[in-house]
Amino acid sequence: LLTTDVEGNTPWDRAISQQLYTTDLEQRLRQEWVLGVGGMRALEMLGIRPAVLHLNEGHPAFALLERLRQFMGQGLSFEEALERARKTTVFTTHTPLPVATDVFPFALLDRYLGPYCQEHGLPREAILKLGTNPTDPGAGFNMTVFALRLSQHVNAVSQRHGEVARRIWQGIKFKDEDVKIEAITNGVHLFTWIEPLRVQRLLDKYLGPAWRKNPENPEIWQRVEEIPDEELWAVHQERKEALIAELVARARKRWREGAFAKNVLAFGSLLDPHVLTLGFARRFTSYKRPDLILSDPERLKRLVNDPLRPIQIIFAGKAHPADIEGKRLIQKVFQLAGDPA
Repeated sequence: LLTTDVEGNTPWDRAISQQLYTTDLEQRLRQEWVLGVGGMRALEMLGIRPAVLHLNEGHPAFALLERLRQFMGQGLSFEEALERARKTTVFTTHTPLPVATDVFPFALLDRYLGPYCQEHGLPREAILKLGTNPTDPGAGFNMTVFALRLSQHVNAVSQRHGEVARRIWQGIKFKDEDVKIEAITNGVHLFTWIEPLRVQRLLDKYLGPAWRKNPENPEIWQRVEEIPDEELWAVHQERKEALIAELVARARKRWREGAFAKNVLAFGSLLDPHVLTLGFARRFTSYKRPDLILSDPERLKRLVNDPLRPIQIIFAGKAHPADIEGKRLIQKVFQLAGDPA
């Protein structure tokens, strides 16, 4: 719904949504303006008026500007709109790395914020202050700081991450009140995460409908023990074969497109559905330690090449363009994957 690459837009505007994770700072600002302000206007046009706004990371935080505009359009003063926006906003911070926090120079932001504030009667200086990090006030407008100050509830995504986030963002206040960061443990949406055609049907067969209606009940999951080993293994193996068939097909496509043989090997052309398979499907960044399993190359080679019980590893993930170490880790894994030894 928020793509800008549509007929009628100028080439300049059509390019806004063409590349994710751009390193061009102004392009990044424009993307987040579309995501935040444009996202709220899209909801408004669809007749959707969220009672609570949940922001993930600072990237969509410009939505709060539009929320302030909407509240002031209902007759509230700026201070009243600020309080109302804060009471109805929840913020989740995910990543402690600096590359995950967008900071826009004040002069750059002002090209967009200035006209917006003038048109809608928002106090520009007050908004700039809300996005200023007190530990580095000259750095620019910090999107995470802006979201932290305008959120009633803030959470990190694990207990350890909560400790780290509180240390990083200590000193951030809304008026005279410290911003509190709680910690929750990340989960998954079961019906997206669990494969629907075979695995969900298997659970339906042995667990009944209760696992869908009340999945947090541990007693329900004890019934997994009733699934016959042979049936569970058959479903697992079928899905594994489908995964590896897809990866091999992609590797062959790269070969037809002219990729080097060594690269085609790294893409997974020799994956075997009957071999123990390990998976790493996460963003490539240093704190997730994607190279931990590579720390003892000789032992890894013995495991991979074991004549009776070999293993194979599938890595899937990208690095943020500004994360130099993350890109180096991808290179390290890719080079090792193409090593015939």
